[in-house]
Amino acid sequence: MHDLMMFLVLALMMLCEWVQSATRLEVLVLLPKNQFLGPSDVVYTGPAYELAAESAMVKYGKNLSVSVTYLLQSPNRNYDDLPAYSVQMVSGFYYSRKPSDHAETCYAVAASPVVDQPGLQSVTEAFDWILFNVVLSNPKYPVRGNGAKSTAIATGGALVNYAIVLLEILRFYDWHRAALLVEVKPPGFSFHNDLAEIIAQTAVAAQDSFVLEKFGVDLGNQDATFEEALLAAKRKFRVIVLLVPGVPAVKILQMTPRFGMANGEFAFFNLQFGVYGRPEQFEYNRKDSALLAYQALIFISYHTPKVAQVQTLNTALKERSRTFYNYTYANGSQPLDSSAVEAAFNVVELFAAVVNETSGGPDETCSGMKLASRMANRRFDLTLGNVFINSAHLRNLELDIYSFNTTTKSLQVAGALNWQTNRLEWKGSISWPTVDGKAPPDTPLCGFSGNEGPCTTKGTVLIRL
Repeated sequence: MHDLMMFLVLALMMLCEWVQSATRLEVLVLLPKNQFLGPSDVVYTGPAYELAAESAMVKYGKNLSVSVTYLLQSPNRNYDDLPAYSVQMVSGFYYSRKPSDHAETCYAVAASPVVDQPGLQSVTEAFDWILFNVVLSNPKYPVRGNGAKSTAIATGGALVNYAIVLLEILRFYDWHRAALLVEVKPPGFSFHNDLAEIIAQTAVAAQDSFVLEKFGVDLGNQDATFEEALLAAKRKFRVIVLLVPGVPAVKILQMTPRFGMANGEFAFFNLQFGVYGRPEQFEYNRKDSALLAYQALIFISYHTPKVAQVQTLNTALKERSRTFYNYTYANGSQPLDSSAVEAAFNVVELFAAVVNETSGGPDETCSGMKLASRMANRRFDLTLGNVFINSAHLRNLELDIYSFNTTTKSLQVAGALNWQTNRLEWKGSISWPTVDGKAPPDTPLCGFSGNEGPCTTKGTVLIRL
């Protein structure tokens, strides 16, 4: 009996020692639970935060204790509330904790750029907490608004990467004119609306000149607005950028034969963000008469992880989503198709990795500024693959560029934006459905009216004869 008591006392002492020795990490998630307005909603990303926290504690053993807290608990709070309440909720949490909690815990905030970004950055810098932006960041909300002192890290990458890739491909083919067909949506999170704005801004800032024009399309009135936009774009452009989700993009391609735009003389782009559209949606159907439009399509999308662990992790994420969030993914759809879900998993791993590096050492710290500084201009080997955080505190986004395979009648990867160099890897290996097999010019030889350039001369000669 005495031996048993001694054993229990020793076990209790060891447990207390483990609890005391473990560095506490708490990730504060400032995202709505389920508003169906954005890919970062907790119903999608919550399982990733939680599984990553469990994985980190297994990986780092007794060094770290990781937990996740959701600040936006009220079901009535949605994206419209975030700008007004984001600073209030984070500040309220800070002052609800004891001074000893702050001394013993490393805090990080995970949020969307939809929040009051300047206000949230100011308050997290004041508390010296690290701030993770988990959705593609918009340049109008810079993660380094206060220069080198910023505690913010954009783990979702930057929207501007899409614009850079698009403009580089336009230059490759000597295209300087393009129509942007953009979905019309109410205010709020909109990948394609934000992207259209950034493409225009990036084009204006470029050294060479681009002529871009936006044409709005209403997804609630597709037939009429798609037809109107296509006809208007046809009068001025031969390069059409479809800034709409995958399903309506396919519908637009299927409409092109009716307007004489599926003849190889028009080039199409579609830019996607995982949850909005996938390359599998563009598999050619023999009943479709728009084959040449598919062949003239360049599809640019977020690169989904390809590591061996992805299938196992996708299964675990779907199971947790179904069990704890009452959400079931559609057939063919995987959690890690979304960069927001990947960013959520990466947030916890990045946070745990840099804290573990300093834990127990002379430089031990929970300073958000110092932790953010340790992440900058550095590569991390994470569960879902390599991640590089550049000197601007932005994750270098990896994008895949697809073209149409005439044998399989589906899209295949033909290039990429390299995450290490942030440079475009593109050889332009596309089987263009033109007479000479070359990419179509952005301005027809005889102009958009058909009576310009050499065609005008021909007409004049015929009249004189």
